[in-house]
Amino acid sequence: MAGIGFELVKLLNKNNYRDLLNAYGLSTLIATGPGLLIIFSLGIVCFFAFFAIPTTVTVRVFLTIIIYLFSGSMIISAPLQYTFTRFVADLEFIKKFDLITPNYVGALLVQLIMSMCIAVPFVWYFFSDFNTLLKILLISIFALLTMICISSVLLTGVKFYRRILWAFVLGYTTMIMVHFAFEQRQNDVNFLLFEFLLAQCILFIALLFSIMDLYPTNKLIDFSFLKKANFYYTLVFANVFYALGFWIDKFLFWYNQDTGYTLLYPLRISPVYDLPAFISLLTMIPGIAVFMLQMESSFSLIYPKVMDTIFRRKTLIEIDSLCNQLIVSGRTALYRLIKTQLTVIIILFLSVFFLFSTFKILPIYLNLLLILIVGAGLNVILWALLSFLYYMTKYLHALLVCIVFFMGNFILTLLSLYLGPMYYGYGVDFSLILAIATALFLLNEDFKHIEYTAFMMVD
Repeated sequence: MAGIGFELVKLLNKNNYRDLLNAYGLSTLIATGPGLLIIFSLGIVCFFAFFAIPTTVTVRVFLTIIIYLFSGSMIISAPLQYTFTRFVADLEFIKKFDLITPNYVGALLVQLIMSMCIAVPFVWYFFSDFNTLLKILLISIFALLTMICISSVLLTGVKFYRRILWAFVLGYTTMIMVHFAFEQRQNDVNFLLFEFLLAQCILFIALLFSIMDLYPTNKLIDFSFLKKANFYYTLVFANVFYALGFWIDKFLFWYNQDTGYTLLYPLRISPVYDLPAFISLLTMIPGIAVFMLQMESSFSLIYPKVMDTIFRRKTLIEIDSLCNQLIVSGRTALYRLIKTQLTVIIILFLSVFFLFSTFKILPIYLNLLLILIVGAGLNVILWALLSFLYYMTKYLHALLVCIVFFMGNFILTLLSLYLGPMYYGYGVDFSLILAIATALFLLNEDFKHIEYTAFMMVD
């Protein structure tokens, strides 16, 4: 776990701006690299498509389909993502590297079966009026996205970020090149989906071969990760509730009669909510980069020392000293995250007011964007607190926090829709505040008893 941390420490110790920027860039790619590449490549395709196509309907339909495919794949792949990564970490700890690839293939097969069981009946029922080619494209992309989620999370968990980065670059560069080479087909939704499918195929193959290259084996497939002793149900449900909590406000706005409309049945969009939500998510990147830099270069290096000190039966003074260093490191990472995100919010508030007044954009968009920018900052804080809980193996506490987030977002977003436009966005903000308060309380208790927890792990 500390490999990337040592690399970041080397960059920080050089004391020059170039290496400092490299450290922040690496930490940004660690946390957001795949997502950034997706947004960037889709942005390029849509930018040129908007100018090349007489009508924007085709592009809107394409983007709507992609958003639903991404949201669905994130939710459907959530049950296996963290529990399988934890299982792989356990195999690495006991040095059974030859079992990683067979279990990875088994996880892919399970994920493929799950995605097909959901996608095939859904697509054939709700898209019955569309041609067979569109149905096959939708099912294929959805299945690939779920398997890519498993693959990228696995490589992230074992800290092979550069392989993920190059896989995404290869896949989406191919998509962009195909898009430019067949400019005359840009008005065809099927073709746009085909080039996106091609990118996912290349991306998945690159990730697949990366994992097989890292963990060679003579065994084809294994399902040991499904055994009761290896399957962490708290991790399963925690990740599922977080994924649902992340998307539930979007779905509620999409399928509300006053805020959404049907673009391609049964898929709906919300012009009022979608653009502010998308812009606000981009504002999370600086805070994530700062937190990840501190987390990987300090906290992740101290935590193994705490465990090692206890394993070696060192004195209580030595153990307490390292535990205090760990708490200070975690607190520093959180403080730096909050300061960075507050700075970003202040800068955006000032610039957004100027842009909206210059271009005379409707006030409802301005109010919602400001609210969601605050919500994005709160989401980064929640993500950071969950990272601490996961790192300290407090999976039950993480599950409780994710349930609070999901239930709060669901209930409070419904309430905001009932109250009217001036309350839009407050549902997700207050649900995040509730989840953060819960996480802070639980994390404080966990840090108080960190020595006891570590001793119990030894036993």
